[in-house]
Amino acid sequence: MKEFTTGAGRLVQGHVFNGKTTNRKGEPLKNRKGEPRTDYFFAIAIRKDDPSAQQLINMIEGVAKEAFPNMFGADGRCTIPKFSFKYVDGDSTLPNGEGKKPCDTEGFPGCYVFKFATCLRAPSVYNKGFTQLITDPNGIKKGDYIQVNGTVKGNSTPSDPGVYLNPDGVQFLAYGEAITSVADFDPAKAFSAPVTLPPGASETPLAAEAPTAAAGAASPPPPDPNFTEIPPPPAAPDENRIIDVGGQPYAYSTLKKAGWSDVQIAKYDVPS
Repeated sequence: MKEFTTGAGRLVQGHVFNGKTTNRKGEPLKNRKGEPRTDYFFAIAIRKDDPSAQQLINMIEGVAKEAFPNMFGADGRCTIPKFSFKYVDGDSTLPNGEGKKPCDTEGFPGCYVFKFATCLRAPSVYNKGFTQLITDPNGIKKGDYIQVNGTVKGNSTPSDPGVYLNPDGVQFLAYGEAITSVADFDPAKAFSAPVTLPPGASETPLAAEAPTAAAGAASPPPPDPNFTEIPPPPAAPDENRIIDVGGQPYAYSTLKKAGWSDVQIAKYDVPS
């Protein structure tokens, strides 16, 4: 394991504050003990003409050779195509596992892009001059320039060989033009332009219109003469309520005493 401090790099992916607690399927992340885990990831792009970029590449490859000596030839080149060095050439036209070309990714061209990750803790983030910690999650955005201190070591996994670039601290250096993505979608910005509605469009709900019979549709059948209507629910048991039965008024209580049921009373208990 070796310690490093990068040169000035532009934050092009991920977030230096926010971590992920679920995988792409929405399942909780857990460590080897089955405990909840938070993964932190971000990537910075360092210009190819910055000597610090090549210095970090040399360190990464040196650690890789020490960790997996049998995976490098006599010429010093890695013989494993999928060895994970945790950096990419930003001008590469070779698609990654998601089918995206580095050269087509904003902030990548003309740079080497280094990818940092950890699940131990979020890196400490400082202002320029490291006189105080930055705790505001919006204090650094994608597109800003930062410097990273961390360590590189082999992952000790022959079946999936590579190195870890673990960030320990981040120093904010300067502001840069914001880099947006689908995850950073801003509706206020996306839909800020005025729009003209076409004829027939209404900003309020339209009144419902009665459906019309389709041309050539058959006439509805006559009602079933044998249909027996379901009696309405019985009225509230008001003892003094007057019920008109065949033109003769009777009190509700009188009908009940005579053996009438509420269903029978309801047949005549029609509000006037």
